[in-house]
Amino acid sequence: MKLRISENIKDRLFAHAEKDAPIEACGYLTGNVIDPSARPPASLGMTGEEPPASLGITEISEVCPMTNTDKSEEHFSFDPKEQFEVVKAARAKGREVVAVYHSHPASPARPSDEDIKLAFDPKIVYLIVSLVDNTKTIKAFSIVSGKVSEVELEVEKCSLPEAAPAVDSGNIRVDESDPAALKQIGIIQQKQKGLYAMRLHVVGGDLNAAQLKKIAEVSDKYADGEVHLSTRQGVEIHNVKGGDLVQARADLKSADIEMGACGPRIRIVVACPGDTTCRWGIINTKKLAARLDDEYFRKDTPHKFKFSVTGCPHNCAKATENDIGVMGGILPKWEKEECINCDLCVNVCPTGAIYKENDEYKLNVDKCIFCSICTSTCPTDTWVVDKKGYSLFVGGTMGKKPRLATKLKVLIADEKELMVLIDRTVELYRKHGRKKERFGHCIDRVGEEKVKKEILDGV
Repeated sequence: MKLRISENIKDRLFAHAEKDAPIEACGYLTGNVIDPSARPPASLGMTGEEPPASLGITEISEVCPMTNTDKSEEHFSFDPKEQFEVVKAARAKGREVVAVYHSHPASPARPSDEDIKLAFDPKIVYLIVSLVDNTKTIKAFSIVSGKVSEVELEVEKCSLPEAAPAVDSGNIRVDESDPAALKQIGIIQQKQKGLYAMRLHVVGGDLNAAQLKKIAEVSDKYADGEVHLSTRQGVEIHNVKGGDLVQARADLKSADIEMGACGPRIRIVVACPGDTTCRWGIINTKKLAARLDDEYFRKDTPHKFKFSVTGCPHNCAKATENDIGVMGGILPKWEKEECINCDLCVNVCPTGAIYKENDEYKLNVDKCIFCSICTSTCPTDTWVVDKKGYSLFVGGTMGKKPRLATKLKVLIADEKELMVLIDRTVELYRKHGRKKERFGHCIDRVGEEKVKKEILDGV
């Protein structure tokens, strides 16, 4: 078990302790498990109901100071209303309360008899901030049934500006001095101390020439002159020093380049060219991707959540591998008058849905995947579009437990209906999803039929 805090978090704890001295300062620490592989020592006697901090390496994201209603130099109590507000705010950010902290203004950083007696919750870590003899010390403990075990506390050095102001980044504001907050806007601390990767906001893989030039300039000026293209059409600048992040972001913003996202929230939308330039494209993928980005980008979810818009069943943008995938499709119809009986449609149909019977061409709708190959290749335009729309897939994911998406509904003709279904899908995940559970695995746990009914009911 390990608790990881930044120097900035540590400084805030000391500042709170000094401000409230000589009475004990108190509050909550919120964060997330970042490595659940490390298990607690057997001596803790925990079985199945462990807190987040007991399940591995937990990173503290925020200090939440509260009022010591006892106003005592020897013990503390929380204001219940403040407790409720802190827990509510943490959950809204996808975080958990992982530790209680309080100060010892005139005694060492170890649990007193009073601390042990009042440690009712074994599912929490207790952090003690000592100011005794002007020596600042922080230690963390687990207290279970009166038994005290010290928890390893790792303090990460941070090369970010120590007191940088909160900076607006689209629809959220972040403290530039807090590495955990930076993750919300796609700035990721690398394994190399003091270096960061900047993940940029790109919709449908599209950037103009001026933006590409600016990205290259920023990489040359603040990094190592290289740019990484991610597997989801993202652009990242690696090896940026912490002290350069503010100015690098400002330079990018001058070319209308915003920061991306990581962590438990909705990521950038990927898209193929669609009907704008592709001969097979059925829908305008760029327009829809932009709308989805406007509606959903960076919204909090139980775990990462990804959108894809692909123009046709060629599935170049991998709609079936994303949490929500939209695929353009058509239902073809054969018109006999111009047909020259060349059998080309039978030969090119990828699923054998088209067949010939009594000198007429017929379509097995159950086999049809709603691609446009027959309508695009017929030399006399005998195969025409009978119906056109969006097919919606939900719950796709790759990674350690791959799962192809569930087909929710095909050939949705109205974009308004599509957006209603997408909104219901996101809300269902927020309602039923567990922390760090991908949407597809949530569907498997809740039940595919139940999920379909909840989303489609009344639409």
